[in-house]
Amino acid sequence: MTSLALRIGTWARLPRFGPTVSLAWRSRTKIAGSSALLVAQAGFALSLPWLFGHLTGGLLDGAGGIDRALLWVILGFVAMHIACKLAASLLLAQVSESIVAQVRLRLYRHLQRVPVSYVHERRRGEILSVLMDEVSRLSTFLSHTLPQVVPVVLTLAGGLVVMTRIQPVATLLIAAGFPLVVLALRLTRRKLRPVSDRLRQAEEDAVSMVDSGLSLLTVVKSFSREELESNRYATKLEEISRLTRIERSVHATLPVAVELLAAVGLVLVVWAVAAHGVRTPAAELVAFAMYAAMIARPAASLTDIANRIRHIGTTVGRIDALLQQPLEPYGAGAEMPRARGAIDIHGLSFAYGGRQPVLVDVDLRVNAGETVAIIGENGAGKSTLAHLLMRLVEPSAGTILFDGNNIHAMELSSIRRQVGIVAQRTQLANATVRENICWGSPDASDADVERAAARAQAHAFIQELPQGYDTRVGDDGIRLSGGQCQRIALARALLKDPAILILDEATSMFDPAAEEAFVRACRAWRRRTVVIITHRPATLQLADRVFRLESGTLTEVPCAQRVREPAAA
Repeated sequence: MTSLALRIGTWARLPRFGPTVSLAWRSRTKIAGSSALLVAQAGFALSLPWLFGHLTGGLLDGAGGIDRALLWVILGFVAMHIACKLAASLLLAQVSESIVAQVRLRLYRHLQRVPVSYVHERRRGEILSVLMDEVSRLSTFLSHTLPQVVPVVLTLAGGLVVMTRIQPVATLLIAAGFPLVVLALRLTRRKLRPVSDRLRQAEEDAVSMVDSGLSLLTVVKSFSREELESNRYATKLEEISRLTRIERSVHATLPVAVELLAAVGLVLVVWAVAAHGVRTPAAELVAFAMYAAMIARPAASLTDIANRIRHIGTTVGRIDALLQQPLEPYGAGAEMPRARGAIDIHGLSFAYGGRQPVLVDVDLRVNAGETVAIIGENGAGKSTLAHLLMRLVEPSAGTILFDGNNIHAMELSSIRRQVGIVAQRTQLANATVRENICWGSPDASDADVERAAARAQAHAFIQELPQGYDTRVGDDGIRLSGGQCQRIALARALLKDPAILILDEATSMFDPAAEEAFVRACRAWRRRTVVIITHRPATLQLADRVFRLESGTLTEVPCAQRVREPAAA
């Protein structure tokens, strides 16, 4: 009972290859075909020492010349061995590329559907490390390690069986050294586990450094930190290099030691057999020696393969951990029809991760087509309220209704189609101006794009760009000014034509003239519900009502106080 419990406990500690293996299962036909080719390859390889022993045995026994028929058979087996190995390698390469592409695609699709909080709470380097480094390790395992497993195991097992038939005692003496190999495996695993963990962490840190350094390049230069950042990265690379050398030196030393042990053991066995006067035909003696030499390398590579399998367990575990992250509830709930824009909020409360509540029992009624402004101090929860309206986060308590429909009972995508948002921190894709404006409306015509840009006070400056609407803006709009990026983001939201438009400091980088023109344009198309988060008096003029968010509660600012009270950012 105790041994059974131990076996169950050991099995429970093995990695669960869930989503990744389910993707590999789709290629099971090709995997089975390549496995059959690998078995055939091992079979041909195992036949060669026996055939070669009989070919040379006749010469050693003085029985005559070379058996030409047997020589042609050997050459045929060699050719078949090479052909099977080549075909299996090519087939597994196809399988590897297919599985890796599917894994990368599924990871990316999954990341598009996880809550934004999952991405915000982690370093991008951690996620990129899984998407790039771990998937690359999976590719290497499938294309290089996996083709070795079947031949190594079959060659080792088959060689020992044939050797036992030739010289049982000698084979037993050789096999007696295998416990040393197992012991070496255990010692290696114990030594390398912390090294491998530290190496993966260091690689993840290096990816994060590059990602952070490039995204903060302007800040780095403004504080003259170029040399300091380069030195930090160099230090991390030195750590990666040192850990890699430790790992590879152990991996390289152990197989050589096993091969040396096997060679010494073979010499001792042959000496012992000869010393005891054991008579063995020359053909069998040659075959035995060749089989002994043949199994030495597989025995040595077992340590390396075992370590790679252990590493791939960690790799697949990290990939599966990401793929098993809960998704947003796409597809759940009824489809939300085109909204008129009425918003009703009842008893809304929210807190980040069990911390102090940001919103407490908030109530708000916004009529369809009405424009309301929300003011308050930094960190008061204004942007959080905007995210709750888009269901980017879920409330701790309370309900939000669009036209009387509880948005938490409606299908998620249909809710987000009703709402457009322009945030203070503008995010643009590394694409053309036109592609960025069409982000939420890919089928929009050029006329629609230019009309939205004109409403956002962007058309004039876009026409002055080198390629106009076909100008690429760079990562996060790096080739444009902050105000230009904000206007393109506003045009993107207007082209979407949402029933509810949220402007979260959407004109904070507008110059006074552009802001005044924007206000005039807004008054001309006031047919949608607009929620303005702002501290700029010009934009506040658009509001039918103004609310102050303070200490988690929302209160309306009377008209008489709007002029006297400064609007906080």
